[in-house]
Amino acid sequence: MKHLFLLSTIAVFLFTGCKKDSGSGNVTLKYEIESSSAFTPVILNGVQLIPPLTVTYINETGQQQREEINSTSSSWSKTIQLTNTQRPIAILFYVSASTLNSQGTGVVRIYANGSLVASQNATIMGGLTGTGLFSGNLVHNLF
Repeated sequence: MKHLFLLSTIAVFLFTGCKKDSGSGNVTLKYEIESSSAFTPVILNGVQLIPPLTVTYINETGQQQREEINSTSSSWSKTIQLTNTQRPIAILFYVSASTLNSQGTGVVRIYANGSLVASQNATIMGGLTGTGLFSGNLVHNLF
């Protein structure tokens, strides 16, 4: 009988002590890009060929959303409240960036509830018209 009580007590502690990283409730997601060079569009003969940033991410409802962002900063971030409670869910973040300089580095990150859950470093490579390009592809599964 003592063993049964001991096993029951251990089971209660195990099941109440385990915590999933996001649970089934809302999750605050932050998508972030940083570059050693300012973002810039690729322009050829007065025509914009490529926007400074193109991002695809999971939006508030759990759907993929694509945006073209005309920023000339060297960083960008977006914070959302994920209201989709379906788990597991794959959090995607795809980035294509055009930079003023043809050399340097970029980094792409995803945070969930304030904790870094995925990160990727990228090297800026020479692109069209003397600009630079880098990309990042992140996936993080929330359970």
